[in-house]
Amino acid sequence: MNETAIWEKACGLLRDEMSEPSFDTWIAPLAALKYHGDALYVDTTSDFIKKHILMRYSLLIASAVSQAAGRSTRVEFVTPQEAQALFPKTEAAEAASFSLNPKYTFDTFVVGNSTALRARRRWLWQRRRQRRITRCLSMVASALARRI
Repeated sequence: MNETAIWEKACGLLRDEMSEPSFDTWIAPLAALKYHGDALYVDTTSDFIKKHILMRYSLLIASAVSQAAGRSTRVEFVTPQEAQALFPKTEAAEAASFSLNPKYTFDTFVVGNSTALRARRRWLWQRRRQRRITRCLSMVASALARRI
């Protein structure tokens, strides 16, 4: 059984044991990172959440995870910084996690109703800027011509 399956099963057990607001606030944002040996590493997103979970819910979560895994399992709560130190990403994994949808590029960008006004303002601003530059250049050229 992988970490995601164990965590989802444990979350189902925790949902039955806790009030819905408490579960949604404290448990739902957590994510299983890795199941290694007899420990499940759980990402807590911040140090504040980690401290609160350790103080209030660690025993309940450990019990649910052990029940979901079918054997005694430790639960290690880690912040993203700690997770990065414990489980460094390879370059390939990091590149794969930041892949963009090829459908959304500047080549396929279409000016629609929501962006038409902004595109028009941008065009007018560029036109005015070009006129100001042309006017300044002509003033400089005429001033130079008078001096000669």
